Amino acid sequence: QNQLYQVSMSIFLGNGTVAADDNVLYDILSYLDVSDALHLAISSSLCCRRLVGKTLAEAPEEGCLQRFLADILGKDAVAAAATCGIIAAMRALRGPPGEVLSLTLAIDGDTPVPFALRFLDAIFAAEHCWQPASLAAAQQLLRGNWANVMSATRCALKAVEQDFDAVVAEEFPIQNAYVRVARLRSAVAFLQERFGKWSRQDLEDAVASLDLTIKGYVEEGFDLGCPQVNRPGKAAMPY
Repeated sequence: QNQLYQVSMSIFLGNGTVAADDNVLYDILSYLDVSDALHLAISSSLCCRRLVGKTLAEAPEEGCLQRFLADILGKDAVAAAATCGIIAAMRALRGPPGEVLSLTLAIDGDTPVPFALRFLDAIFAAEHCWQPASLAAAQQLLRGNWANVMSATRCALKAVEQDFDAVVAEEFPIQNAYVRVARLRSAVAFLQERFGKWSRQDLEDAVASLDLTIKGYVEEGFDLGCPQVNRPGKAAMPY
């Protein structure tokens, strides 16, 4: 921490010389991830002011941190998140919400099923970590890539249903398999709840098919139970 403080003082404030200009600072930040950039920014109040720059009310230009995040997430998403303050936005974009954002950016028309399943896992993990800044950024990114995200999610749900059918056919322990199904189906429920004004109709057929399969096995006498997956601060999954 002390070494970081010394480096920050010499780079950002100047050490008997002229301090680095914004373009130099921006180049330095480009080699860091969000967590490292955040640690650097909060290493001192002087560094924080230097990286954040003037508020948008004082000047229209972006500070170094906002430019740094815009390269990762795009200007619109960062602008949505930065209404809470750029430091608060950076804190909110770490952890599971940050993974949702990065995966949303990476999804395209040819996204493989394992990657789509990873996206749903991230949605599940992020459910109780969302903050206003990260949620605003996610809404902006999902709106811009909605067709691809929905296509990937439909493929993922179809694969989940097929895999679950295979487990039953092979007479593997069905409750163990259903834990995975329930987690992913819950992720879709979270996706619909958070972004429901877009998602419900787009996923209607895929969700209905999976739900019908689950209901069918229950009616046949399979005991799926109610899997309890420990999540900080919460009890069971909804499915």
